[in-house]
Amino acid sequence: MIRLRLYTLLLLLPLPAAPLFANSNPNDSRVINPQAELSTTLKKKLSQATLTQGKDYTPRTEHLDNQGKPLFTNRLILESSPYLLQHAHNPVNWYSWSTEALDEAKRTNKPIFLSIGYSTCHWCHVMEKESFENLEIAHFLNQHFISIKVDREQRPDIDSTYMIAAAMLSGQTGWPLNTLNTSDGAPFYAATYFPPEHFLQLLQKTQQLWQEQQTELKAEGQRIIYAIKKIQENKLSPKSITDSTYEAAIEQWLDIFDEFEGGFGTAPKFPQESALLFLLDQAKRKQDQVLLQVVTKTLNAMQKGGIYDQIGGGFHRYATDPSWNIPHFEKMLYNQAQLAQVYLRAYLSTGDPLYKLTAEETLNYTLREMSNTNGLFYSATDADSEGEEGTFFLWTDEALKQYLDEKNYELAKHFFGVEEGPNFSGMNILFQPLPISDFVIKHQLNPSKFLTDLSNIKQKLRNVRKKRENPHLDDKVITAWNSMLIRVLTESGHHLDNPNYTAAAIKAAEALWLSHYLSTGLLRDTRHTMEGSAGNLEDYATFAMANLTLFKFTSDTKWLNRALILSEELIEKFWEADSSTLFLTSAASSGLVRMRSQTDQATPAAESTVYELFTNLAKSQLDQTFGAVAHQLLVPKSGKIDRSPMNYSYFLMAHAKNGAALNSLQIGAHGALRAELKRVQDNFILTATLKPGWHINAKNPGDKRLIGSRLSADWVDTIMYPTAHKMDVSFAEQPINSYSGAVKFSLQSKIKSNTGPLIQPLKFTYQACSDKQCLAPETLYFSPNMH
Repeated sequence: MIRLRLYTLLLLLPLPAAPLFANSNPNDSRVINPQAELSTTLKKKLSQATLTQGKDYTPRTEHLDNQGKPLFTNRLILESSPYLLQHAHNPVNWYSWSTEALDEAKRTNKPIFLSIGYSTCHWCHVMEKESFENLEIAHFLNQHFISIKVDREQRPDIDSTYMIAAAMLSGQTGWPLNTLNTSDGAPFYAATYFPPEHFLQLLQKTQQLWQEQQTELKAEGQRIIYAIKKIQENKLSPKSITDSTYEAAIEQWLDIFDEFEGGFGTAPKFPQESALLFLLDQAKRKQDQVLLQVVTKTLNAMQKGGIYDQIGGGFHRYATDPSWNIPHFEKMLYNQAQLAQVYLRAYLSTGDPLYKLTAEETLNYTLREMSNTNGLFYSATDADSEGEEGTFFLWTDEALKQYLDEKNYELAKHFFGVEEGPNFSGMNILFQPLPISDFVIKHQLNPSKFLTDLSNIKQKLRNVRKKRENPHLDDKVITAWNSMLIRVLTESGHHLDNPNYTAAAIKAAEALWLSHYLSTGLLRDTRHTMEGSAGNLEDYATFAMANLTLFKFTSDTKWLNRALILSEELIEKFWEADSSTLFLTSAASSGLVRMRSQTDQATPAAESTVYELFTNLAKSQLDQTFGAVAHQLLVPKSGKIDRSPMNYSYFLMAHAKNGAALNSLQIGAHGALRAELKRVQDNFILTATLKPGWHINAKNPGDKRLIGSRLSADWVDTIMYPTAHKMDVSFAEQPINSYSGAVKFSLQSKIKSNTGPLIQPLKFTYQACSDKQCLAPETLYFSPNMH
């Protein structure tokens, strides 16, 4: 096969005898100016775009004139993506992914070199410096290839297409993802990072093969595209999702659970938020102590480890060691949103105050350091600063001694593991060798006083850290990731009784609607005032879900109306009814292959979020269009879930909740009833609020044909039902007994404050009726919060 021949040739080619030429003088006789072929008109346009970046703009290149101005500027200066702008002054004649680039490749019959990454990617930076700033490599690319740069965060569909190709072609996946493609964009070779010598040799050999065996390369590219399309279709016979499906997913996660350090698999270790949410939900449903321990062991290990920013709050993207202590130092907005949600739900289930603290510190970090003046949130911060990985986050024993008084220095040294010696490049990543409870006991400290001292230490060290060179900030605003944070801010505002979180969620949701929802549809991203890519399925689904969450917790119908607008547009743009298929992109903005988002990755699969959204909308609307689409989506997906259930953890959680949600606040009767279970000391109150014109039958309706309201759980001692009122109805000779308005049920509980979290849900069965209709009887299940 061509791909095997290319890979073999790459490995066998000898290294060059001398270093590659990388002089910054574009007029050197050995290298022609790599951008000499740009038209005068285009050069003027690019020059003007550089000026509009502002007086504080610093070109990211080693190729500068005597006045510090960039010698080269390419088309990426016209883009909004920080990642693309990082490459705007490379000597490579980069294009963004566009019709212009693809048409130019066809017109000139040149192969395409495609490079995909993101602005906080460490190895992307390395390859940029070594290869894309190299004049010899740039000249060869410009002469023989059309070069395209893609920000994977802007175009996850393009990234997904070529990542599948890389898995098939070389088995190398990750970023930067570099692919060699036909002039149509079909990949025939793909891999990740290359040293510059190997990279140039690969380019030279590819150019030779393009001249000599173009037909074979094109055939190979088409074979890969066909294979990707078949993978996307992958039609399997429908299966029923049953208890055995959930058990299979649980077993698959338990098989790779690290019983010693928590988490799943070996290093590198990622948080796997979708799995944690699924397992926590299953632990509550099954009252399974083993599953709960899997979650809590993982959460405890992460919050003690270096993956958690012990000083600033928030989580790094992943750990490079099994113990969670050595992180890759990027911070992604989607990790903050998802992990804050995991810790919040763990707190509500267990009452562990450290989970509450971790959720709050993570949210406070995003509000303090990742938000703009409009209340929206930036995408990520880099791993690198001062030219090295992690420098911003590292400490020495001497630094702690310099900035803290003697008492706090001794406390910090022991608590953050500094006394154990350096653990990263001769310095210290701070972590907690002992849990707080054990540390307090070992050092005979007052717990309350210690937490106050610890907070002061963190604040002091944060102030010191602010003066360091900060990691690069990717300041584009991504709809989906902002929506994830809006949702957890809303939930946290309610459950933690923190109006600041609720206010931040409302401000962000309003700003996102005004800046990202245009007459042409929803945007995926913006940067300052520049529009980015068109919104994809993930953006529509998560933003609609964020709005629906705001409606649930505020009862403001504005948010429901916006959720409906987005959901209706989602169906129009991404749903293909004939095949019951949801696509990641609209037909108009699709790449070579119209991709789907089916399995969980770093974020939940977009299809799973749509299912969650539509099943929730079906419960809040009399119109059952959304429920019908959710069912049509489930049928073809069920076969894939049956084959590999762990990869669909978020979908399975949403499916379980659709059968019986386990929340303390729920909406029922197609939006006519809103019910919330609250703890009052050791007892509970369930408040069911009905819309005007609606009622539910009393415990004893007075008519045998009617279903009375009932509450039950094995931990309930006695239930005090509210006083019913009489209501005349046309089908009965005598008035019936009913409840309307705000109805309160008082429950005297056997639960004490020290009771474990795995208790039976409260079952609330009722029948709701209006003046015009009676709905079918319905049952809601409430999970008592332990705080």
